[in-house]
Amino acid sequence: MSVSYHKIMLKNYSTANQARIVTALILTGILSIGSGLTFIKNATAASTNLLPETTNEVLKQNIKSNRLPRPVANAVLRDLARRQGIFTSQLKIINYSQQTWRNGCLELPQPDELCTQALVPGWRVVVSNNRKNWIYHTNSNGRSLRLGSENTSSDNSPSQLPASVKNTVLQAASRRLQLPISRLTIIQAQQRTWRDGCLELGNINELCIAALTPGWRVVIGAVDQTLVYHSNQTGSVIRLNERASGNADNQLPQKVRDTILQKASQVSGLPTGAPNIIESTRKTWQPFFYCPPTADCIAPPAQISGWQVVVEAGEDRWIYLTDETASMMQLSAQGLPVIGDAILRQASVLTGLPTKALNIVGYKRTKFASGCDREVSPSDSRSTLPNLCAPIVLSGWEVSVKPYNQRNLLVFLSDDSGSRIQLASGDSSTGNNGTGQPVPIPSSELPPPLDRGVVFRQISSGGFAGRTYETVLLNDGSLIRVRIGDANDSERSVRRISRQEVQRFQQLLERSRFGEYKNLSYPAPSGAADYIIYTLTSREGTVQYNDISQNNLPQNLQVVVKAWNQITNSQVSNGNTDETVSIPASELPPPLDRGVVFRQISSGGLFPRTYETVLLNDGRLIRVRIGDANDSERSVRRISIQQVQQFEQLLERSEFGEYKNLSYPAPSGAADYITYTLTSQEGTVQYNDISQNNLPESLRQVVNSWNQIVSNAQR
Repeated sequence: MSVSYHKIMLKNYSTANQARIVTALILTGILSIGSGLTFIKNATAASTNLLPETTNEVLKQNIKSNRLPRPVANAVLRDLARRQGIFTSQLKIINYSQQTWRNGCLELPQPDELCTQALVPGWRVVVSNNRKNWIYHTNSNGRSLRLGSENTSSDNSPSQLPASVKNTVLQAASRRLQLPISRLTIIQAQQRTWRDGCLELGNINELCIAALTPGWRVVIGAVDQTLVYHSNQTGSVIRLNERASGNADNQLPQKVRDTILQKASQVSGLPTGAPNIIESTRKTWQPFFYCPPTADCIAPPAQISGWQVVVEAGEDRWIYLTDETASMMQLSAQGLPVIGDAILRQASVLTGLPTKALNIVGYKRTKFASGCDREVSPSDSRSTLPNLCAPIVLSGWEVSVKPYNQRNLLVFLSDDSGSRIQLASGDSSTGNNGTGQPVPIPSSELPPPLDRGVVFRQISSGGFAGRTYETVLLNDGSLIRVRIGDANDSERSVRRISRQEVQRFQQLLERSRFGEYKNLSYPAPSGAADYIIYTLTSREGTVQYNDISQNNLPQNLQVVVKAWNQITNSQVSNGNTDETVSIPASELPPPLDRGVVFRQISSGGLFPRTYETVLLNDGRLIRVRIGDANDSERSVRRISIQQVQQFEQLLERSEFGEYKNLSYPAPSGAADYITYTLTSQEGTVQYNDISQNNLPESLRQVVNSWNQIVSNAQR
């Protein structure tokens, strides 16, 4: 309690003496050096309303022609002093630079915050107390500012770069430039707080975690070029900023990068953002080509000028060869260990083709069963079951081989040495059940075309229960599931994904060429029973498969199925759906009073009390307990007018009024949950702590921002 009281007294003392300090600045033109205050060289500097170019603490190389405006300096110092509970005299600005921020959040958005996409001129300001540094982003006059990184080291020089980051970056640069580390130099290392988990270098269609990630921006110098790397704090994640790196002639084109990452994603079965390009070099290479002796073939160019690109995802690594535009691409077996030749020889025996007529088109790390370590007899001697097998599980590779004259692939499993090689179809762990080739779906069995506004549809039927369900995705993000034949519509559910997710799924359908498999069925093997049939329909056509044949679908189709399953399984919590119901007029709270921006009423929970929290347009945040006759739990806190305006803008952008008077109820049987009733000038929305994660994305953004306001408001 004494520490808290002491901080309050310090803040009051600072406020009371602020006017006297400013007066002293104007009269004398200098501040006492002994007291640790930032000193001003002469009185004329103050009269121009600009901060001097440098102080004794600023390094000579940081001297700038553009001076920091005094209002910006004052705003930054006051904000940090308030946050730390100290005097502004204990702080000094040690560096600053003019910036043009790429959005209204000054490139420092909060989680789920919507930022205006407009260029904002401003400043990057570094403040120190001789022990720690803080970095601020501001607009041009200091009225809008954000703390970018705090409690950083007081030196951002390369000597302060953690050894783990330094070693990882130098090794990556050495591999990329084909130069020894001794010929590389770290010429700059800056601590940064990246806006997302992709370190602000996400690939096309890559989903990046929207969380601030502290780390480093490291510039590596070589004889004729520089490389700029982004890293996290430890160096466990690094990415090359190709646009910022020098020597553009050796930069991998964006189209080539995107195409290769999509291909690596298809081969690995991982999301597009999981594989990472770790190296790219220019290369002239020879494409795969085979022509039988008796055939008349048109040979491709003998040499292709393009790129060799190394892609990594976990333990897997692939080497791709492409032309300049990625219109021609080939997987190089160089990334595969010594087993490549052994696999091709095995494939040659099976197909009767020479090894040069076979091409390795995919490989990845895997574990598989090969043979029995021992036989385990049933404990019951009367059992008619055969002896059970304890399989030997090997770590190794799954390798896909394409004969020159066949569309289907041969998939092999091999250990690391190539001494044990087997067809994947002979191992049940691969999911290959000997299904045949696709067959056309009879026209009489084709489902009707999609209705207007429908992006995708799945019909599932069969299984043990023998029920049929239809799930459709609408272009507004609605995901509707019904049971065919349910007269009461009792199993109907309506959920929602974001429009951005809908667009990404549509792009995936286009990239995967879903229409190439139009009206094809991948049947279950003969004798199979109790399987579920899935019928998928897009604007391009219909594909049918079952839960037995799923792993034998073409890779492009597997990617679509996986993405669709992620959509249908997303935002489902505790068996709940986000079906909405109208709030009865008798249960609606009264409209907001004049001057009130927003209101939350919370009720229920283990200790059923009801609280009302209102945000006024002057920034006050008032919370009371309904029924508290003595008003003993009343609290008044405050946020800035700017924060109020930002929240009002968020309400407008999120179209809060579209959800007017709707309730997102808890699932049947739930208990002890808290109900939240939110009201703006546009209307009222109701939800609870169980259904919160099932709200539409724009509503979740409002809820998250409101919770941040309530948590961060100052007393």
